[in-house]
Amino acid sequence: MRRPLLAAGVGAAIGVPLATKTSLASPVLLLAVAIMLFASILRLVWAQTTYALVVHTPSGPWRVLEDADAALVRSLAKELGRHASRS
Repeated sequence: MRRPLLAAGVGAAIGVPLATKTSLASPVLLLAVAIMLFASILRLVWAQTTYALVVHTPSGPWRVLEDADAALVRSLAKELGRHASRS
Protein backbone atom coordinates (compact mmCIF):
# COMPACT_ATOMS: atom_id res chain seq x y z
CA MET A 1 0.00 0.00 0.00
CA ARG A 2 2.88 2.36 0.62
CA ARG A 3 4.75 1.72 -2.61
CA PRO A 4 2.23 3.47 -4.89
CA LEU A 5 2.23 6.42 -2.52
CA LEU A 6 6.03 6.51 -2.56
CA ALA A 7 6.03 6.29 -6.35
CA ALA A 8 3.51 9.14 -6.57
CA GLY A 9 5.66 11.29 -4.27
CA VAL A 10 8.85 10.62 -6.20
CA GLY A 11 7.02 11.18 -9.48
CA ALA A 12 5.68 14.50 -8.23
CA ALA A 13 9.07 15.56 -6.89
CA ILE A 14 10.64 14.93 -10.27
CA GLY A 15 7.65 15.77 -12.49
CA VAL A 16 6.70 19.19 -11.12
CA PRO A 17 10.11 20.83 -11.65
CA LEU A 18 10.42 19.22 -15.09
CA ALA A 19 6.93 20.33 -16.08
CA THR A 20 7.52 23.91 -15.03
CA LYS A 21 10.95 24.24 -16.68
CA THR A 22 10.16 22.64 -20.03
CA SER A 23 7.54 23.14 -22.68
CA LEU A 24 5.41 20.50 -20.95
CA ALA A 25 4.05 23.14 -18.56
CA SER A 26 0.50 22.87 -19.83
CA PRO A 27 -2.34 23.61 -17.43
CA VAL A 28 -3.68 20.09 -17.86
CA LEU A 29 -0.40 18.50 -16.76
CA LEU A 30 -0.03 20.80 -13.79
CA LEU A 31 -3.64 20.12 -12.79
CA ALA A 32 -3.03 16.37 -13.00
CA VAL A 33 0.05 16.66 -10.77
CA ALA A 34 -1.87 18.80 -8.27
CA ILE A 35 -4.73 16.29 -8.13
CA MET A 36 -2.25 13.47 -7.58
CA LEU A 37 -0.54 15.33 -4.74
CA PHE A 38 -3.79 16.22 -2.99
CA ALA A 39 -5.07 12.66 -3.38
CA SER A 40 -1.90 11.33 -1.77
CA ILE A 41 -2.23 13.75 1.14
CA LEU A 42 -5.90 12.88 1.63
CA ARG A 43 -5.07 9.17 1.63
CA LEU A 44 -2.54 9.72 4.40
CA VAL A 45 -4.94 11.85 6.44
CA TRP A 46 -7.86 9.46 6.10
CA ALA A 47 -5.82 6.33 6.66
CA GLN A 48 -6.58 4.75 9.98
CA THR A 49 -5.48 1.56 11.58
CA THR A 50 -8.08 -1.13 12.08
CA TYR A 51 -7.68 -4.35 14.00
CA ALA A 52 -9.46 -7.54 13.02
CA LEU A 53 -10.37 -10.55 15.10
CA VAL A 54 -10.38 -13.65 12.91
CA VAL A 55 -11.51 -17.02 14.26
CA HIS A 56 -10.12 -20.00 12.37
CA THR A 57 -12.70 -22.78 12.15
CA PRO A 58 -12.62 -26.12 10.31
CA SER A 59 -14.73 -24.54 7.57
CA GLY A 60 -12.28 -21.66 7.19
CA PRO A 61 -11.48 -18.28 8.71
CA TRP A 62 -14.33 -16.19 10.05
CA ARG A 63 -13.90 -12.44 10.57
CA VAL A 64 -15.67 -11.74 13.86
CA LEU A 65 -14.85 -8.09 14.45
CA GLU A 66 -13.03 -5.23 12.76
CA ASP A 67 -12.55 -2.09 14.86
CA ALA A 68 -10.10 0.77 15.41
CA ASP A 69 -10.01 0.07 19.17
CA ALA A 70 -7.12 -2.33 19.76
CA ALA A 71 -8.00 -2.85 23.43
CA LEU A 72 -11.53 -3.98 22.55
CA VAL A 73 -10.32 -6.48 19.97
CA ARG A 74 -7.63 -7.76 22.36
CA SER A 75 -10.08 -8.26 25.25
CA LEU A 76 -12.57 -10.05 23.00
CA ALA A 77 -9.79 -12.31 21.74
CA LYS A 78 -8.84 -13.16 25.36
CA GLU A 79 -12.46 -13.99 26.22
CA LEU A 80 -12.86 -16.18 23.15
CA GLY A 81 -9.58 -17.91 24.03
CA ARG A 82 -10.79 -18.64 27.56
CA HIS A 83 -14.05 -20.09 26.31
CA ALA A 84 -12.28 -22.14 23.62
CA SER A 85 -9.86 -23.63 26.17
CA ARG A 86 -12.80 -24.80 28.34
CA SER A 87 -14.25 -26.86 25.50
